[in-house]
Amino acid sequence: MIEIRRLEETDEKSFRQFQEILLAEKAAGNDFVETKKVENFSAFLAKCRQNEVDTGNPDWATSTNFYYFLNGEIVARIGCRWELKGDLARVGGHIGYVTRTDFRGRGIMAELVTFALKEYARRGITEVLITAREDNIPSRKTIEHFEARLDGFVEDNGHRYAKYWVKTGE
Repeated sequence: MIEIRRLEETDEKSFRQFQEILLAEKAAGNDFVETKKVENFSAFLAKCRQNEVDTGNPDWATSTNFYYFLNGEIVARIGCRWELKGDLARVGGHIGYVTRTDFRGRGIMAELVTFALKEYARRGITEVLITAREDNIPSRKTIEHFEARLDGFVEDNGHRYAKYWVKTGE
């Protein structure tokens, strides 16, 4: 069974498994994976809920994380940033995502991006910025699947990022 939704208190075990897989991949040298260890799950959930309405920092965008559950396991996450503030307009974009290594190449992220584009459209956002490192070919192919318009490249922290605009369809 597939579910796409926000986390709940009852998801801690699945979240921990998801997080450990990503942290292991990052530790093994995959610098495409951007994640930090969550020590206190309840506090993390509270912070996520708060960030949906107010980040407490005028330079940060409100955001919602949606998780892709497959038979009760979290296999992917997509972060939807509802505004382009600070570096997001230059390099971060509206959307950030990650799929567990053992579930890549199955079209899961395309499903999540489709879901996210509908969420943006519901909020009246007609086009979103999605960026990917130039050398992250799988991520760029995912973005390009959505008839994305390449808006050039930008340098940041020693990496070059492709900037794409994707219409939300509404």
